[in-house]
Amino acid sequence: MEKNKLDTLLEYSDKNATIYLKKVDDNQFRLIIETMASYHYCTSGCKRKCHCKDKDWGNDCWGGCLLTHDNIDVLTNIYDFLKKNINEISTLNRADLYFWFISHDITFLSEYYSKLCEEIESYLDTKKEIFTDEYYESFKERYINKYKDSEAEDKIWKISALSNKNNFKNSTFIEKYETYENYRNIDEDNIFNENLEEKFSQIYNIYFIYEYASFNLESTL
Repeated sequence: MEKNKLDTLLEYSDKNATIYLKKVDDNQFRLIIETMASYHYCTSGCKRKCHCKDKDWGNDCWGGCLLTHDNIDVLTNIYDFLKKNINEISTLNRADLYFWFISHDITFLSEYYSKLCEEIESYLDTKKEIFTDEYYESFKERYINKYKDSEAEDKIWKISALSNKNNFKNSTFIEKYETYENYRNIDEDNIFNENLEEKFSQIYNIYFIYEYASFNLESTL
């Protein structure tokens, strides 16, 4: 298999799963997970005795590659995160493993990048004027007027989903980032500063690398 052709940097196994961090070349690294539960995946649940149509059985065997990237630090942290949770993930089929990834994104960020997350949250907590009902309505009106003739309905929907200060307060910092991005494009009051922009960019870049794993899993379902 391909994993044998790559240099292994880290490897961890238990009786049901093996996790590898491998070196592809001088610039790229690959995270691989192999479990019996995820390797075979059938859309009808009949596995080896599958009677599905060929187009469905095309989902059968999976190489186990979660993601390939040049950021070895983030991949090492994801490797460690999987290692800590190996008892749980080793029992998951590929669909459940996909949902596990997308439901543990904030857990991963909070655990491995806690200082950065806390700095962002702390800054936002000091900005009491953000998402008061009055400020929100003023912003939304300006925002919609700016983008009403463009294909920005998804952005307007995201803003509407966080339409009051309580929703914003209870949202994840990734949702806050997306809201911030919308604010940044029409921030006449200069609520956010360059320091926050830098911190948001750092955490979002990490988040996007983590998301690659769920993208790759989704593509095999």
